[in-house]
Amino acid sequence: DVTKRDDVQNVIKQLIAVYGRLDYAFNNAAALTGHRSKLHEYDEDDWDQTIDVLLKGVWLGMKYQIRQMLEQDGGAIVNTSSIVGLVGSKNGSCAYVAAKHGVLGLTKTAALEYGQQGIRINAVCPAQIHTPRMDHIIHVDPEFLERETPKHPIGRIGDPLEVAEAVVWLCSD
Repeated sequence: DVTKRDDVQNVIKQLIAVYGRLDYAFNNAAALTGHRSKLHEYDEDDWDQTIDVLLKGVWLGMKYQIRQMLEQDGGAIVNTSSIVGLVGSKNGSCAYVAAKHGVLGLTKTAALEYGQQGIRINAVCPAQIHTPRMDHIIHVDPEFLERETPKHPIGRIGDPLEVAEAVVWLCSD
């Protein structure tokens, strides 16, 4: 559970026990609340869950990943934000948009704080990607793909492998 400090710490400890070091990390989690409404109608529990998973989860991940990387000779971290973290959206998911803006702020701050210590920190900001979260959105809003696909220059929704390839490149030397 990326929202629980002890769980995140335990993952890092287990990685170190098996591999001896942490060279790269990818902070990528999703919150499937399914709640889509205008900001003034947004449910507080859905807000808390979304912010906890998408923003606090990235912060906790980086907190313990960076601690480990400082003990070594550096590393690379990639965080998942979103195109809506760059431009905003009126699609009824204000918590998601706020969290993705927050991920970019955390990423930029951490990159500035730890870049001189050999830790590279970047974010990917994909547009719509066909993931289980996307399937959930389509279930809740059947016209979503019809509305969103024309906004993509490539004429289709992205594939998770395309994002994974970008992340692996950002983690490479």
